[in-house]
Amino acid sequence: MVETTWSTWKKRYPDSKVLSLRTGFNRQYGRYPYGDYQTSNRLIFPVNNKDDRLHPKERVLGVIVGNKTTVYSFESVAKGTSNVIEDRVGNIDIVVFGSKQDNYLVAYEARLEDETVLSFTAVEGAEKAVAIDNEGNEWNVFGEAISGDRKGQRLMPTRSYIGFFFSWGAFYPDVEIYQ
Repeated sequence: MVETTWSTWKKRYPDSKVLSLRTGFNRQYGRYPYGDYQTSNRLIFPVNNKDDRLHPKERVLGVIVGNKTTVYSFESVAKGTSNVIEDRVGNIDIVVFGSKQDNYLVAYEARLEDETVLSFTAVEGAEKAVAIDNEGNEWNVFGEAISGDRKGQRLMPTRSYIGFFFSWGAFYPDVEIYQ
């Protein structure tokens, strides 16, 4: 799953269709209903293992491999519209595609089914590609090769989720923060 803004999605996939906001219910779907909750330090329920290394409401992508967990902040992908982080979590080489500006972070295994481990470089300003690998294949945000000899192949998704940092500390007290 890719979590991002509608404007980012529409820019990359202009022919996308969405369900109507005319649901028959009186609700303002374009307005965040919880006030300052995203930016305040307060939590609406008790949390064990509070971790003060990041703001509790900072959105991060957490990657889980066995008993190892690492989170990636949007600050780690703050430059430009496309960024690549190559890292290792537990015993798995991973690649994170992301952009603070375009509000997305996704993670995949860097090893393909044929055991090839690819390395990646960000692609700026492309319509669909977010990265190019060391073999010259271009990859989209869904981890699919969209050009090159590997066109149509997919990277294996990691076990990963975007959430507030406090939730990662609560469930994974030994979480590492990518620097």
